[in-house]
Amino acid sequence: MKETVQSAVVGVTGYAGAELARLLLHHPRLRNTPPVFAGRIDAKDQARGGVPLTEIHPQLAGSLAAHCKLEPFTWELLAQRGVEVLFLATPTSSRVSGFRKR
Repeated sequence: MKETVQSAVVGVTGYAGAELARLLLHHPRLRNTPPVFAGRIDAKDQARGGVPLTEIHPQLAGSLAAHCKLEPFTWELLAQRGVEVLFLATPTSSRVSGFRKR
């Protein structure tokens, strides 16, 4: 079994996403491999390289979150980062069709 696992969270902006981020950022199997945080971001935030996670959830400051950003979701991003486990923390009303790999 591998010592670390690369994970990703889609939909980290809400309460469930914040709690999931908090748990993953402190999980021993994810040490030194912070999750990829992906979702919808506007063009302005995309131009600055994403939204710092601590800007969305200040309560996560002081953890690995200081080095994490919310990036635009693409399957290519997840593949490039070697994501092995994907968590969806999207609202129930979200359309899952956008997450199906084509």
